Amino acid sequence: MGIVRILLLALLIFGLVRVLQYFIRRVTGPASQSETMEGPELLQCIKCGTWIPKENSIIQEGEPYCSEQCSDLPKE
Repeated sequence: MGIVRILLLALLIFGLVRVLQYFIRRVTGPASQSETMEGPELLQCIKCGTWIPKENSIIQEGEPYCSEQCSDLPKE
């Protein structure tokens, strides 16, 4: 009988937590996709294909590179 009471208590607590989560989400609203997807603009190095933040890229002749090593290599 003790195990049954523990299981019922655990189920009750789980249900209360789920109900509270539901109401909290309704009050605060769901996170929009644009809020969760924000971040720095990324550019792809035309030499090696590595994605890098725009502010860290090296732009040479209008093309983005990830490093000085890639920017010094001849284009393929």
